[in-house]
Amino acid sequence: MENINEYLTRLGKRALVVAIVGHVNHGKTTLIDCIRNDEASSYEVGGITQDIQPYSSITAPVGKLVFIDTPGHETFELTRSYGINLADIVVILIAVEDGVTEECKKILANVKAIGKPSIIGVNKIDKCSNVKTIYSTLDNKDEAKLVYLSAKNGSGVSNLMSSIHAKSRRTKLSHNLKVLVNIPARGTVINSVVTSTMGICTSILVQAGILRIGDIVLLNSDYGRVRLAYDEHNNRIERVSLATPSSIYGLTAPSKPGVKFIVVPTEQTAKELATQRNYILNSPEEPERKPIPSPSVTASPSVNDIFRYIVKARTYGMIEAVIHTINNVPNNMPARVVHKSVGLVFESDLGMATIYGAVIITLGIKPNPRILKLSKERNVIINYYRTIYELSDGIRSFGTQSNPECRNKSQSKAIVKRVFNVSGNEVILGCIVEAGVMKRSKRSIVSRNGKEIGICEVRTLKLFKTPVDEVKRGSECGALVVLTKTQEIFIGDMVETFF
Repeated sequence: MENINEYLTRLGKRALVVAIVGHVNHGKTTLIDCIRNDEASSYEVGGITQDIQPYSSITAPVGKLVFIDTPGHETFELTRSYGINLADIVVILIAVEDGVTEECKKILANVKAIGKPSIIGVNKIDKCSNVKTIYSTLDNKDEAKLVYLSAKNGSGVSNLMSSIHAKSRRTKLSHNLKVLVNIPARGTVINSVVTSTMGICTSILVQAGILRIGDIVLLNSDYGRVRLAYDEHNNRIERVSLATPSSIYGLTAPSKPGVKFIVVPTEQTAKELATQRNYILNSPEEPERKPIPSPSVTASPSVNDIFRYIVKARTYGMIEAVIHTINNVPNNMPARVVHKSVGLVFESDLGMATIYGAVIITLGIKPNPRILKLSKERNVIINYYRTIYELSDGIRSFGTQSNPECRNKSQSKAIVKRVFNVSGNEVILGCIVEAGVMKRSKRSIVSRNGKEIGICEVRTLKLFKTPVDEVKRGSECGALVVLTKTQEIFIGDMVETFF
């Protein structure tokens, strides 16, 4: 059995992780620039933070720190929560000129609910002389330990660092920073970005052990071998140390922020564990087969009275922000996101947009010229936005600017009464046409309980045993269907065909 001395020699001390949170333009990135004597804000598109970004610094009296810069815009609330969960201490910045806004109150409540030690920094004191007004507007004054500072000129920043050091000592964080070094590395994903040249870049924070080139990393239902690693300054490194912001290449799929990873001994072990986790995460529920839902329950909104969107973005956090904006920005028509993924727009996305009659929205990732050319040829609308502000304005005005002639029109709706498997991805459906005139169609959407579940092609139609070109409303028919984007059709599903 390992004695205490051997155990202590295996202990290392990781850096303290500090998340900087606050409303938009309250000076979060400027504060990190001031502490690090750098200009991280110069790399931000449109001057707004849209991802959680880690930065390291050695600062007295604390020593090595890792700062997590977080978005301030309300649409990135979930992304901000990921950053808070990564941190040991949270610094909440409030700009004295704006005061305690509703978004500030929401952030304060979020930090308290997560249970992280926090410090409130009153920023931009160089712009306002009456700085004491912030204290009077805080709801819980007993917990308000305020530090007054100016991130722009550096005034009071040393006091903030002293407060962070004191907070870590009072909460005994220095003891918790001691972790095992000589064990398989484990940690947390900060971000994942799909690059056009090097594949998937995963930003990580190692929280125990040391990650090395060649290690096999397991995350939820994904795994991969670390082939390349870079530090925060984009220098290539052979190993990733404790609480050092780094990026690795080699994973097979982008990961959400906050996902935990661990190094496993062999690729076979990783594959088996990933398969088990994938089964648990994606096990389908047993569908309801009886009773058959009425048409009023299963009817899916027509393409003519709903906007359908395909969302592509640089990171998962951006995807969540886009969906939040789509669901909350007033528009002339209701909207639905039919597909979302991290990365570039591919030709398959154009095909899906054609079938669904959807508009493709991209945030932070510009489509390449070839895709833009193909989209024009196929009458597919692609809207590229650099910032969440541009996106919000675009969604708000899109209801009146979009061209309805570029969108597919609903042709018919049919309820499935019988299902007969033929072979492979072909099935024969016994249907009753509830609306319109059903014809053969390469663009058909399958819906279940009002929710779109996939895509199919209606290849042939029969009335009794006679092949026909069309089936009118109220008639029963047989349809040979090829499943292209769905695995199975059940009794009660709806098949909607399009021109």
